[in-house]
Amino acid sequence: MEQENVLTGGIDTLYTMKQNLLELEGYKSQSITLANKENQLEKQIALKEKAIAEEISQTIKKRKLEVESSYDEQMDKVKSRIKKAKGKRDKEKMAQVSERIKDETSDLSAEKIRLKQELKSVYEKNHIPRILNNSFYHALFMPRSLKDLGTILITIVVTLFIIPYGVYKFLLPQKTVYLVIDYIITVLIFGGLYLWINAKTKEQHPEAVIDIRAIRAKLAKNQKRINVIAKDIKKDKDESTYSLEDFNREIQELEGELKAISEEKKEAVVEFETKTSKVIEKEIREKSREEMSKLKQECEQVYEEHKQTDEKVRTFSIEIANKYESYLGKDMMMISKIDNLIDLINSGRASTVAQAMSLSGETIPVEKSKVE
Repeated sequence: MEQENVLTGGIDTLYTMKQNLLELEGYKSQSITLANKENQLEKQIALKEKAIAEEISQTIKKRKLEVESSYDEQMDKVKSRIKKAKGKRDKEKMAQVSERIKDETSDLSAEKIRLKQELKSVYEKNHIPRILNNSFYHALFMPRSLKDLGTILITIVVTLFIIPYGVYKFLLPQKTVYLVIDYIITVLIFGGLYLWINAKTKEQHPEAVIDIRAIRAKLAKNQKRINVIAKDIKKDKDESTYSLEDFNREIQELEGELKAISEEKKEAVVEFETKTSKVIEKEIREKSREEMSKLKQECEQVYEEHKQTDEKVRTFSIEIANKYESYLGKDMMMISKIDNLIDLINSGRASTVAQAMSLSGETIPVEKSKVE
C-alpha cells in the first residue's frame, strides 16, 4: 500500500502525529522507569543472596566450632587426667629409684658416714675449730679439684672486687684516693684473716692437714662411686623392678580413651561437613525462601514489562520514522514544534502541514518536498 504523504495532510494528521509522539515518549519514560526498577530489584536480590550466604557461612563455622569445642573440652579433661596419672607415676618411680639407690649404696653410705666421723675426730684431736670442717674452708686452704678452684676464684672476685667497690660506691666519697684506701684496707683485712687462719690451722697442724686431705680424697672417691651407681640406676630403662603396673594400666586406658574421643571428633566433623552443614544451609535458605521468591517474581515481572515496553518503543520509533521523519525530518519530531504547526493551521494561515512548516521557517526534506 502506498504510504500517505503527511506533508499534504491537515490538522488531523498533526493531531495523529502528536498522539503518536506522546505515546512514544510515554513508552520511553516507562522503559527508563522499569529499567531503574529492574536494576534496583537485581541489587536487592544480590544483596539478599550475599546476606544469606554470609549467614550460612557464619552459622556453619560457629556450629562446627561448637562441635569441635565439645570434643576438645572432653579431650582436655582426659589429657589432664593423663598428666596427673603420669605425675603420680613419676613420683612413685622416683621414690622407688631413690629407695633402690639407697639400698644399693648402703655400704658406701655407711663408709661415707664413717669417713665424716673420722674427719670430725681429726679436727677434735688437733683442737681445730669444728666450724672450719666445711667444703668452703677445704676449698680455700686445701684445694684438690676444679670445683675447689672455682670456689677460690669466686671468693677472690667477691672479696677483692665486689665488696670494696660496693663500699666505695655506697659509703665513701667518689674520689680515687678513697677507692685506693678502700682496696688497701680490704686486702689487709681479708688477706690478714686468710694468713691468720692458715697459720692457726695448716701451719700448726701439718699432720692433721695430711690426714684431712687423705680423708677428703676417700670421701670424694666414695661420693663418685655413689654418683656412678645412682646414675646407672636412673638411666636403667627396665621398669619391671618397680611397682608401676597400676599406673601404666591407668595411663594406657586414658590414652585409649583420648584416642577414641579423637576418632569420634573426626567422624563428627565429617558428619557435620557432609550432612549437618547442608541441613543448616537448607534451613537458612528456607527461612528466606518466600522473600527471595517474591523479589525474583517481581524482578521477572518487571523484566517482562520492560521487554514489552522496549518492543513498543522500537515499534513506535520505526513507525514514526517511516511515516513522519522521512517527510518532516527528525528535527520536527518534537511536541512543541508539532503544536506550533497546529496553531498555524488553526489560525487559518495554513491548510496543510507543508504550508505550516514553510510559515514556521522549518526546512522540508528535498526528497519529500513534492506531493506524491
